[in-house]
Amino acid sequence: MKHTDDTGNSIFKSKVDLWLIILLSISISGATAWLISLEGTYTAKGIAFGIMLLLVNITLPIWFLLRCSYIINTTTNSLVVRFGPVTWNIPFSSISQVTNTSELGFSPSLSLKRLKIVYGQGRMILISPKRQKQFVKELTAHLNS
Repeated sequence: MKHTDDTGNSIFKSKVDLWLIILLSISISGATAWLISLEGTYTAKGIAFGIMLLLVNITLPIWFLLRCSYIINTTTNSLVVRFGPVTWNIPFSSISQVTNTSELGFSPSLSLKRLKIVYGQGRMILISPKRQKQFVKELTAHLNS
């Protein structure tokens, strides 16, 4: 999905695969069930572990889901990639290649239908905008100008 902000920048949300939703649901359900199973056996160590479990298995995945987007920023002439607590700013001038890929690996992408963006000196990032054709069309228009 794409929308435009007040400055005219194009914002594309990440495509989300069903397998990822199922995996996150299992993780969240398991963490929640474990926390509930502690009923009456709370210790300082158990509570600390429970809080860490809650953060890692519930809070972080939801943060990644809600904040995974790609912004074609015409003000700064860059591609801004947001993924949970991390943000990449990739200048248009440093992008040398945009190709379709199904490469695996950790990336700011919630789908296996990805785009590989090569930039800088051999750096690359994998992203998965919902409307890939529209994203590539808009991005390449800025790369060629």
